[in-house]
Amino acid sequence: MTLGTGLLGVLDNDRTLAFSADYRFAVSGLFQPRVLASWATDGSRFAGVGLLLNLDLDDRWRLTLGTAPGYYERNRGRDLGSTVEFHSTAEISYDLGGKRRIALSLGHTSNGGLRGDHNPGTETLMLSWSAPLGRK
Repeated sequence: MTLGTGLLGVLDNDRTLAFSADYRFAVSGLFQPRVLASWATDGSRFAGVGLLLNLDLDDRWRLTLGTAPGYYERNRGRDLGSTVEFHSTAEISYDLGGKRRIALSLGHTSNGGLRGDHNPGTETLMLSWSAPLGRK
């Protein structure tokens, strides 16, 4: 389980505090399934399912690339042009031992132009902590 906090709209003038929860399935193989949810203090929410690609750089450092299509609910938050959005991330993490990790990620959420010409997208910068659930 990975929990994070950071900024939504990090490259925009209207930044807001964001939170995330990301369940990463413990499977062997090149790709790791995930279920994620995020929400921001502006009222926006995102929920999606996708895949991660973990690339170990050495014994402690890892680069993780991910993508997840999902449902976006604006509420009073930013208009991203659609309720169907894609969230992509690049994350660098450090192994703290005991299968726990600390990470910094940059993410981009966009509708990929699926619904007309309105596709502003937005970026997130998140600091997160991961630990296994259940028995060790």
